[in-house]
Amino acid sequence: MNLTTSGILPLLKNRNFMVLWVSQLITQLADKILFILQILIATNNQFTDYPKPILSHEALVMISSTLPAILFGSLAGIYVDRHDKFRVMIYANIVRASVVFLLPIFPDSFLYLLVITFVEQIFTQFFAPAEQSAIPLIVDKPNLMAANAMTASSTMASLILGYGIGSPVLNSLTNLFPNITFIRELFVGGCYLVSVVMLLFIPVREEIARSSKVHLINDLKDSIAYVRQNLPVGGAILQLMLLYGILGVLLKLSMNLSKLLIGNQGDFGFFVSGTGAGLAISALLLGQFSNYFAHRPLPWLGFMGIAFCLLLFALVPYVNSVPIALVITLILGFQSSLVLIPMQTIIHHYTDENMRGKVFGLLNNGQNIAANIPLIIVTVILDLSTLWLGEKLGFQVIVILVSVLVLVGGRQLWQQSRRALEKVL
Repeated sequence: MNLTTSGILPLLKNRNFMVLWVSQLITQLADKILFILQILIATNNQFTDYPKPILSHEALVMISSTLPAILFGSLAGIYVDRHDKFRVMIYANIVRASVVFLLPIFPDSFLYLLVITFVEQIFTQFFAPAEQSAIPLIVDKPNLMAANAMTASSTMASLILGYGIGSPVLNSLTNLFPNITFIRELFVGGCYLVSVVMLLFIPVREEIARSSKVHLINDLKDSIAYVRQNLPVGGAILQLMLLYGILGVLLKLSMNLSKLLIGNQGDFGFFVSGTGAGLAISALLLGQFSNYFAHRPLPWLGFMGIAFCLLLFALVPYVNSVPIALVITLILGFQSSLVLIPMQTIIHHYTDENMRGKVFGLLNNGQNIAANIPLIIVTVILDLSTLWLGEKLGFQVIVILVSVLVLVGGRQLWQQSRRALEKVL
């Protein structure tokens, strides 16, 4: 199968895709800055209704932000398949902007902040599958790999920029407009509304075949059955879940590595940003030169590369070099793109149009579970390992173990996916 494109240039000439792409970038930047704003509110305010929580305010905000993806990800995908994708994105961002504008009300209520965070994230679950499902509506199949490369690069760019400039931007707004107490909320909500205005200029609208009755549970069962029967799509989802599990574990590994090299776990963002930068750069390269890479086993090469980078992580404490660690994270990001982009392209290519929302809803659900459960497990094991074996040796043992699991799991999943693809070709 040829999932290639002549490069990014045809997409730059595709007006509808470029509008969607820029709108996506603005929305994702707003998501990251909003999360920082919520953390700032949680940590800087003295809440009278929840002054001494068992868990920290930041942890509770993170939980409130994560739960909607686990609870509503699949159901949101079912809804998306029954409605116009662009309208879903427009309405979701209008609601999110409205919710953000409500943040300044009752600032001393921590429960209110948690509710606002939870509700905003519910509508994020509708935006995500609609956005992914809309791409094949405005991009021809031969250009899907380049389109996925561009969206992956913008996602990583928003991760790096959003978390990197979010706090300075919010502080600058407060200093520039000291008399406008809600200036931060106005800025973030305004970003969502700018995205809405841009989406209104995309003329593509779908013909949706709606049934007279809606059965969410049956639709959910149908979507799971569809993924199980559609082996290329199911294989791609499993590989993406493994990738997100690795990226989730990388958060904890980066914290421990930061403590070993810098002496402060709080500086782990340098290494996470390095991975994001590597992924963004390599995504653009894959999009531009996808004809050359088309028939190569990219995901398997990606998993092997990730496993090798993790082994290098185990050696970094011996050289005690932050620059070397950053180079490794860049390479790890590059290897991650070899899994992410081809697998998303396969899902777009082999998923029927009326099932895309459901499939991407399941994918969003699975990715969130995959990113959080391994993170919790590795956090516990790594803490015990460093307690028993010491900071350095405990870290190295767990990193090597994770590397072996990535190599074995990646090989198994890629072989299954390859056999599935061979059957349908």
